[in-house]
Amino acid sequence: MTTATTSTTELPVPVRARPHWRVVIHPAKYQHERIPTLDECWRIVERTRVARFGWEYPVVGTQSERETGNTWIASWRDRNGEMDYWRFYQSGQFVSLFSFWEDKEDAHAYFSERHGQWEMPMCPSGYFSVSGAIHLFTAIFEFASRLSIAGALDEAPVVIITLNDVKDRALSFPEGFDFTLGRTLRYFASMPSLEHSAPWRLTLLDDPAKRAREAARWFFEEFGYNPPETLLNLEQENFLRRRVLSTRPWTYTFDKGNGELYSGVTNNLERRLDEHKQKYPNLRLRWSKRHPSMKAAREHEKLLLQRRAAEKGHRRKR
Repeated sequence: MTTATTSTTELPVPVRARPHWRVVIHPAKYQHERIPTLDECWRIVERTRVARFGWEYPVVGTQSERETGNTWIASWRDRNGEMDYWRFYQSGQFVSLFSFWEDKEDAHAYFSERHGQWEMPMCPSGYFSVSGAIHLFTAIFEFASRLSIAGALDEAPVVIITLNDVKDRALSFPEGFDFTLGRTLRYFASMPSLEHSAPWRLTLLDDPAKRAREAARWFFEEFGYNPPETLLNLEQENFLRRRVLSTRPWTYTFDKGNGELYSGVTNNLERRLDEHKQKYPNLRLRWSKRHPSMKAAREHEKLLLQRRAAEKGHRRKR
């Protein structure tokens, strides 16, 4: 099997320099050119990636954030401290590295503020969102299933998920489950890294959601937490039915390049910026703010529009 992104491989983004996920998906049997061309590799990733509410796995970067090797394609992203890097080989092997979104400055501030008054046996090295993890596990196994359907994997693929540099990282639960914890931060990772391997048989590929729940349970138990099936099922169902956001929403203001401002709400600021730049090449981001919920973002959007209208009225009077 091809070895990808080893510790000595230089990457365009320093994702390995911080706590990160590592996901490896590969067929059981190695076949050098299972996928005949690199162009077909790009088409497969574009066709099989999982998207929910503007959030996607894997993230496919812009043209300047892509590269190709002799037998592989790759893409990366570095946005506001959130890093991703992945490679997809003609052999069918897929490897991705990505930082914990919980470690972004605004996200870490949110978790620290939320848990700041809680009792805790130690100061956490970081946080691991239960909801976010279930969403990611679900997306990873759904993507693996789609790769298999696309012919990139064989009848017995393997999914290996590793969490690196997670010692003393604390589980953070959905707000609705806070009451069961007694406002005590009590579940921590005791090992520097955690790795889970899930070999499949073809007959199980129709149920990637089940595999995702099994992986989530395994990792949560490594944090010392035995999750109820209701939590796993509810959070996964919310993700699959698109009832929740995988990332917290943004309000933003763009300058179209001619002094005209435009404000809105999005769950994927980078993608929205790229979309608008196609129409307004000189577009630039003037201001952005992340919110804990879509309701809060919408309320803030109304405030922005009210301020904009007031400013226009003031200019007309002058």
